[in-house]
Amino acid sequence: MKLDLDGKVADIMELCFYNAVMTGMSADGKRFTYVNQLASTDTDLSQRAEWFTCACCPPNVTRLLGYVGGYLWTSKADDTSLSVNVHMYSSATLSVDVGGTTVEIEQVSNWPWEGKMEFTVRNASDVPTTINLRIPGWATEWAVRFREQTPGNANSFPDITRLT
Repeated sequence: MKLDLDGKVADIMELCFYNAVMTGMSADGKRFTYVNQLASTDTDLSQRAEWFTCACCPPNVTRLLGYVGGYLWTSKADDTSLSVNVHMYSSATLSVDVGGTTVEIEQVSNWPWEGKMEFTVRNASDVPTTINLRIPGWATEWAVRFREQTPGNANSFPDITRLT
């Protein structure tokens, strides 16, 4: 995603994250399974176990969750401007140093259960900041709303640029 900003790649990351990775661990983080919970049936019920003889699942999930920020977004900053590509939606905060100013972008969402995302940009009054939002390939309708302008292009990553 750093080399080629392709929304299809992020669509696949999101699909895998929510339908495979997150189903491998129980909500309380104490039970794991190697079987896709979406493939479970009444006759072949998949259940999570507390531990496995070869327990690679818990450390792999922990490692992945530690890297999740790198999957959510990538950024490019120089001494005068900032560009952020949002690949996946969640609740998180990104802090980037731009020429001695720390710009913060906070993302608030209850994705994938709700389709609303909110972004707050802080400390960017002197820093031109571009946010490229991924529009999921499966989305049939979408809108970007903010105070200054609404971008008109319909590609996978519309540019939202805030110039001071």
